[in-house]
Amino acid sequence: DHTQILIGAYTDTTGTAQKNEEVSRKRAYTIGGQLVKDGVPLARLQAHGYGEDDLKIKTGDQVNEPRNRRIEIRIVARAIG
Repeated sequence: DHTQILIGAYTDTTGTAQKNEEVSRKRAYTIGGQLVKDGVPLARLQAHGYGEDDLKIKTGDQVNEPRNRRIEIRIVARAIG
C-alpha cells in the first residue's frame, strides 16, 4: 500500500512529435487501465506519455526504431506520514 507505480510510454521518431506524444500517452493510459482492472488502486498510479523524448537508440527524424517504442514501469516507495 505504500508504493507508487509510474508508467512511462515512449515512441520512435516516426510521425510528428505531437502525434508521438498522443500515441505514447494512450499506451501509458492503456497499461494503467489494465492495472486498475487487475485491482491496483488508481490513486497509486501515474501514467505519462513521453513521445520521442529520451530515445534509447539515438536516431534522426522519421526513423522506425522498435527499441525506442517501449513502456517503462517503475515501482517507487511512498513516504508514510
